Amino acid sequence: MLLAAALAFTTCTAPIAAKDGDDLLCGDLDLRIEGVNARELAGHCRGRAPCPAMSGEEARQVLYRLTRGGFRYRISYRDRYDRPVVQVRLADGRDLACALIAEGAALRWDRYWPEGKRCE
Repeated sequence: MLLAAALAFTTCTAPIAAKDGDDLLCGDLDLRIEGVNARELAGHCRGRAPCPAMSGEEARQVLYRLTRGGFRYRISYRDRYDRPVVQVRLADGRDLACALIAEGAALRWDRYWPEGKRCE
């Protein structure tokens, strides 16, 4: 029973905002999308992170468009800033990380990509 609860997705019922191309706000909760990287709003990419061609602002707009219909999330772990790093399912059932990659808003970051995860 405890394992099932740990694997369950939580529905975001709070107001949604896209901070940039790979960070979401569910109300006051700052969520980092697992396994992908998008450009920062200022236009650069972090360190040795993969760097997509799409601008940070365009990626933020894509993220907002994809999530404005609602989403569910599951926390995988917390990053060094203590943010929840999450897997996200969109209202239509698609995986958000895969949708961002398909739209060119983000690139897969192998170092943080969940083992066994595949995009269709």
